[in-house]
Amino acid sequence: MENLPPFEEKKEELFLTKFMKKELKSAANWATFISIATILFCGFWSLNVLSTMIFSSSESISSFTSQEVFVFIILIFITGLIVISGVVLFSFSHHLKNALKNKQTQALNISFDYLSKYFIFSSVLLIFMIIWIMMITFNLG
Repeated sequence: MENLPPFEEKKEELFLTKFMKKELKSAANWATFISIATILFCGFWSLNVLSTMIFSSSESISSFTSQEVFVFIILIFITGLIVISGVVLFSFSHHLKNALKNKQTQALNISFDYLSKYFIFSSVLLIFMIIWIMMITFNLG
């Protein structure tokens, strides 16, 4: 059998045991919680960083060194990537819940595709963070 993308596979009825449904629903609920918490945390953290920069500094933004601007841009970039990973995890949860509710194989395939993207994205982000921390630790940045 050839591997077709989820939207091109022939439609089959999804069969899951009660235990599988219970565990998948639990995973979807936790994924929803983690994704929303991630997005909220990044939002609050970003507001905290911005307010600290604006209100605690008597200097104007133009007086920041190029290194401070670079670090700030990197932090914005990292925060954006973390928010994107939260959105991808939320999409997994949404499609998984939809698949369980409507017994749709295609929705389950799409949800696992989002889960796969989440883990790949998170792994790349983790590698980037490790490199960033090593650069800071060893004064290479």
